[in-house]
Amino acid sequence: MACTSSNKISPPCYSDQGIIEAVTTIVSPKNEAENLRQVMRYDTFGKPLLRKQNGEREVIFKYDKDKLISTIVSNYEDSEDKLEHNEIAKSVETNKVAKNDQFGRALEISGADGGRVEFTYVGCDLEIQKYYDYAEDLIHEYKLYYKNGEPIKTIWLTPNDIIGQETRYYNYKHDSKGKWIERKYKYSSGEEVFEKRTIKYYE
Repeated sequence: MACTSSNKISPPCYSDQGIIEAVTTIVSPKNEAENLRQVMRYDTFGKPLLRKQNGEREVIFKYDKDKLISTIVSNYEDSEDKLEHNEIAKSVETNKVAKNDQFGRALEISGADGGRVEFTYVGCDLEIQKYYDYAEDLIHEYKLYYKNGEPIKTIWLTPNDIIGQETRYYNYKHDSKGKWIERKYKYSSGEEVFEKRTIKYYE
């Protein structure tokens, strides 16, 4: 990650540099209970190594130096305890990166199911993902908008929907290292979600 004095992030846009692990939980406005939503692990440069979601889905990111070369996606059987990793995998798929940009980011990923994903980047402020099925038909498009490495808005579009489903992120709070530890986001439906993030750093 490269930063200027204004904290502007430059490609390859790794805003989580220095973090070993980040555990994001959602806080229910009804009972204030916390439920595990996602665990992320990173290398020293901030490249994602692992993403685990609710103990049901796990993604491992493989690199050749700085280049992302594949992702291994495992879907697990339902577990009564979502905090515990379930070792019984329902499916394991390896998706291969077919093309990278000069920073090692994926420009195209070929899916194990015959589909593919195309990526377009505008600096570190916008990422566009287009998902195609095995017949090369566009399934959906996902736009992610960032400011200083943090999501501020996402839009999910299907071929017949020109408006899309929008999610806005706001009310960020940061720790002493400048990494976010709390935020809110709101869906197009008006539903609001409050998230907290616990972070472990490299020494």
